[in-house]
Order: sequence, then C-alpha cells, then structure tokens
Amino acid sequence: MAGFVAATYLRGVRYFAAPTTLLSMVDAAVGGKTGVNLPEGKNLVGAFWPAEAVWCDTDTLDTLPVRDFRSGAAEVFKHGLLAAPELLDEVLPSQRSGAGLTQFSQRLPEVVRRAVQVKADIVARDPTEQSERAFLNLGHTLAHALETFTHQRLPHGEAVGYGMHFAALLSEAHGAKNLSGHTHAFLNWQNPEPLPRLSLEALWPIINRDKKADTQGPRWVLLHELGQPYLTRVDRALLDDVFRQWQRDI
Repeated sequence: MAGFVAATYLRGVRYFAAPTTLLSMVDAAVGGKTGVNLPEGKNLVGAFWPAEAVWCDTDTLDTLPVRDFRSGAAEVFKHGLLAAPELLDEVLPSQRSGAGLTQFSQRLPEVVRRAVQVKADIVARDPTEQSERAFLNLGHTLAHALETFTHQRLPHGEAVGYGMHFAALLSEAHGAKNLSGHTHAFLNWQNPEPLPRLSLEALWPIINRDKKADTQGPRWVLLHELGQPYLTRVDRALLDDVFRQWQRDI
C-alpha cells in the first residue's frame, strides 16, 4: 500500500522498503508491484513502482511466528522450483537444513539473497510482465482464488503452498515430469490451515478474473521440470480431474 501511494502521490515519489517478514523480503518488496486488494480479488488496483532500495535485515525475523515464517517460505520454495533447485533442500528438512529452514538457520541470509536474485533477474528482463515475469505466478492462480474465497483469512504463503501443489499435479497431467513429491513434502512441512469445503465450480469465477486470463479464459504457469516453467491453457475437464486429485492429497 505504501508503494502504491508513492506511485500515485504527486504522480510518483521515491520510497524505500524495509521488509520485516520473509514473505516481503523475497517477494513483495522486490520487483516494483504495488497495490491493494479488492473484494473481487487480489491486487486488482496497483501500479509498477520499484522501491529506490530494499533493506533485508534477517535479524528482524527472529520474533516472527513460525507459521508466518513458513508461510513466507512458500515464495522461497517457488523460486527454487522456477530457477534455483538448490533452494528446495534449503527449505525442507534435509541433511543440509536439519529440521528445515527457520529464522535462526545459519544460512538464512544466503537463502534470502538467492531467492531475491531469482526474482530480480526475471524482473530485470521483464519489468512490466509482458512475458516471463508471469512465471513468478507459479501456484498463484489457484492461490489467489483461495485467498479471495476465504476473504483473506488464508495467509498468502499458505495459499501459494496449496497452489504450487496443484500446479505440480497439473504439470504432470499435462505430460511433464513428476514434481508433486516436492510440493507435497513442502505442504507437509508448512502445515497450512485446513481449507473449507471447496469446489472448482465455486472458485471458477475468481479464477477467470486472474490477471493472466484473457478473452479465452485463464492461463496456468506449469513446469516441464525443475527450472523450466511455461504458460499454457488447460482443458476444463483435465482441471476437474486434477482438482479432485489435489483435494485427495491435501
């Protein structure tokens, strides 16, 4: 919201960002997207207005509740799926990360730096989302619908966790490599809030308002394999099948 005001006041004034959550450090503060939500959906009013500088002090995360931290880790994990597979092992419990990424992980500053780099590189090549910047919306088509459907009660990062698993299942059904093991493991670690009773039919009007949708309907960010995203349309019958599979998984 501060960035949106900066973009519009006096037709634009400089602003500096000092994010204090993991989510804002690796996602919201980077890339120049500013805006506010409307009852009809996420981020429907906004502007492209990059911060003059972003200061990520990971010490500010020390008092962040575990749930909020793991919510933000969804965007780190997403950047791993898109372009930096080594981040997957940094987030999930492994020999390197122990019980998984925490505010007190020794490598947290490097993990934040690497996750920011993924987004910054994509934004530098496509600042106003004319092409590949749309890949940063992996998992977000369903995630934004879940947030709107729950009236924003579901945190963004948890919605993205659910959305990434749906995207992985959809990618496999679309002929891609099996990646859902990664996203299912992330959901188990993140332990998001349970969802209310859902149907694709109920979510469909919201999905159709997704910013990647056009006159032919919604488009989805999928993965050929790790590090190989693409944007495509998906047949509604296939979406229905995968949605049922996703519901069984979660």
